[in-house]
Amino acid sequence: VVEQLSTRLGLALGMDSVESSISANAVVLTTLSHGACLTTTRKNVDRGINMQVVTEVQHIVILAEHRLADAHDVARRFERIRPLRYPRWLVVLMVGLSCGCFSMLNGGGGDAFLVTFIASGAAMLVRQILTARQMNPLINFCLTAFVATSISGLLLRLPAFKDTSSVAM
Repeated sequence: VVEQLSTRLGLALGMDSVESSISANAVVLTTLSHGACLTTTRKNVDRGINMQVVTEVQHIVILAEHRLADAHDVARRFERIRPLRYPRWLVVLMVGLSCGCFSMLNGGGGDAFLVTFIASGAAMLVRQILTARQMNPLINFCLTAFVATSISGLLLRLPAFKDTSSVAM
């Protein structure tokens, strides 16, 4: 998405060519215009993908492509983008509910829903805490998966959940 949008925007603003290189921790963009070449590197910090921001960027690119925004207007619109943030508790609740619903869609009952809801909600809370501390995304992923699997496995050992479908894992 980053590569495509940056190329489309560069071409819409009059560049002859836009080349990009994207790695895990940096974005390198090179623009070519009338024989002049400008390369810039920007470090990126993993904060996840905020689809509301992506949608706003796409809207700005479309405006530039239709010649409804010039370079100055595009820069001004980019500066006004503010990411929409949901409260932590709401994200934990919604992730727990969605994972619980997926367990039911895969044949689990109410007990599987409850186990999955608790495990995924706790794992999401751990993920948020690790992300706030700028933990390496791979370590964050592994620890979050470990928490979810451990909690669901431990809950399935309780007498109340001994007959629960393994889909909760």
